[in-house]
Amino acid sequence: MEDDERNTLLSDKRGRIPKFARKEIDLGGLIGSGGFSTVHQVDAIADLDEVYDTDDDDVREARWRLRVDAKERRTLHGHPPYVFKTLRSDLDEEEHTKGVIDLAIEAEFLSELSHAHILSLCAMAHGDMHAPRFFIVLPRLAVTLDRKFNYWRKVVGENVGFYLAGWGYCCARTNVLTELWKERMCVVRQVSNAVQYLHSHGIMYRDLKPDNIGFDDRDVVKLFDFGLAKRWRTAEATDDGRNYHLTGQTGSLRYMAPEIAMEIPYNESCDVYSWGILFWQVCSLQTPFSNYNARTHAERVVMGGERPKLERSWPRPWRELMEECWRAVADVRPPMSEVSERVAAFERALGTDGDGDGDGDGDGDDGNMDDVETGGGVGVSSGSVPTETTDTGKIKAKKKKKATTDSDLDLDGRVAHRHTNLNENNIRNGHHATTTMADGSDLV
Repeated sequence: MEDDERNTLLSDKRGRIPKFARKEIDLGGLIGSGGFSTVHQVDAIADLDEVYDTDDDDVREARWRLRVDAKERRTLHGHPPYVFKTLRSDLDEEEHTKGVIDLAIEAEFLSELSHAHILSLCAMAHGDMHAPRFFIVLPRLAVTLDRKFNYWRKVVGENVGFYLAGWGYCCARTNVLTELWKERMCVVRQVSNAVQYLHSHGIMYRDLKPDNIGFDDRDVVKLFDFGLAKRWRTAEATDDGRNYHLTGQTGSLRYMAPEIAMEIPYNESCDVYSWGILFWQVCSLQTPFSNYNARTHAERVVMGGERPKLERSWPRPWRELMEECWRAVADVRPPMSEVSERVAAFERALGTDGDGDGDGDGDGDDGNMDDVETGGGVGVSSGSVPTETTDTGKIKAKKKKKATTDSDLDLDGRVAHRHTNLNENNIRNGHHATTTMADGSDLV
């Protein structure tokens, strides 16, 4: 699909987004604060000022509908259904510039995209997206995937039973663990569908991680925070047309594809790598590279090709897909469309719908997982559901808190002023890591 075609397709929705003045929105308490933005709950949408109405009847009606919906859903659920996101007031000049770009990019993409697993844009401020007081209104999410991991660890720790040498795990609540595997596979399938949708519209996400994956009140996955998303254009393509000249070291190191870390041209397969690391994390319930700092990660993972350890108790097709997704050579990773198809098949094999719409009418098989192996005395329930990791003690120890991580690997190019320089020559020559500015030159 050509650039002009994509832009026309994606821009159909933007004109229908309702716009509000700041004084029309009553803010409640602070929900959170990030590197550039703050998020408050929306207590109510006040009486609408006709000055801000437009000649478009649909947009005018959308303003009225959102006001009524905010009131009715708060009464029904007992909490405000929307949040208000805007720039922090304490940013210095450089941070302010980055923050303005970040919020404008997010508003631009969310105003164009429409997918069941991508957070929708409910409203935005009148006027220029790059104005200091610009804001967006979003649905309030119940929890992020990062927090969901804590719950899953707790459930596993309470239901996995205990280990007997030579016999394996005993007294596990298999039905509970089976349902948890189904839930986790459903999550990775929904994430893959969201990323596949972005790729089909010529957009790479570039920041796939648990902190950017949320769940609504119905426990449906919602991908959010599009500040680093990028629409690829033919003008930025390399001579062979397979990659693009884009900003390196973009995203969080823990999930960052090696080619981005090394600041060489890349394409949308960078999201496939991140998804593969995320898939491993969902299966293991452990944080990838949790004991590594940025220097160790650069040497062992980016340059050395090291990847997380695969559990032999996981079905072979799962392990093969992880390994294919995090291959060092981007050209041989599977496309996201293939990833989505294979994960849907995994989900059907676990006995769930897996057809992408969650309506229970999937045409899956009888629930038996082919090529399931056992290892180290660990059994597989009914030949269809893998056991949890053999390192059960680690899961129990982490069930009430996030696994220990090194903050260097969670750096975000929009928040940190400096990143570790992972230049290939520096690593190979054993030089100490230097720093480079994340200029965000491709973010506009």
